Order: sequence, then C-alpha cells, then structure tokens
Amino acid sequence: MPDFLRDVTTGYKANRVWMMAGTILRLDSADPAVTAEMQLAEGGTRFVVFAGQNAQTVQGLPRPLRLTGLDPAARYRISLRNGVDKPPLSRGPNALKDGPLTLTGQALMAQGFLLPVAWPATMWVVEGERL
Repeated sequence: MPDFLRDVTTGYKANRVWMMAGTILRLDSADPAVTAEMQLAEGGTRFVVFAGQNAQTVQGLPRPLRLTGLDPAARYRISLRNGVDKPPLSRGPNALKDGPLTLTGQALMAQGFLLPVAWPATMWVVEGERL
C-alpha cells in the first residue's frame, strides 16, 4: 500500500470513534475556490478541518479560514496533518506551514488562520486539540 494511503487509513482508524460521534460543521471561506468543513468531537476536546482547493484562486493573497463551535476562552493547538504535501512556493510567511500553533478559540473563530498555498484539486487537513 502506498505511504499516502497507509497514512490516511491509519489516521482514520485512530480517530473514527470521536469523529463519528462528533458534529460536522461547514466553514465559511472568503475564497470561493476553498470548500471547508470541520469535524468537532463531542465535548469540543479536538477537531479536524478539511479544506479543499477546488479551483485556482483569484485572490491575490490567501484569506484566513475561520473556525466555529469552539470555546472562546480555551486554548487550542493546531497543526497541519499533511504538511509533507505543501509546495515549496509561498506567498509570504505562513506560521502553520512551519509548525504547530497555539491560539485561543476566540482567535480561531474571529481571525482564523492562513493555510499554505494550494494547487487546485488538493486538500489540507488541520488537526486541533484543546489544551
């Protein structure tokens, strides 16, 4: 089995219990080329975001992706699950591309975070956990 499929299968098996019991939330994107959803665990202790780039963006710069359903006062660590897929080019610095971030629920819902540059027909997977 290719490494990609093994990674996806292993990740799903490790998380399927909480994902199936959680809530699926659609996320609004300021970029019409991005379609995103968030799966939030019951109790809000963890989440995963799937952000698909369905076409070439017409935006000059990436737009922040804002989350929903989090505890505004809690702190969350987010990381790019499939960071090995990131292209070498960039439109400037991107903190998430360089490693995990710790932000409040309020910041993630009000300001959001920037995803790395993506090609059409690709998807970013961002994992988060409440600290």
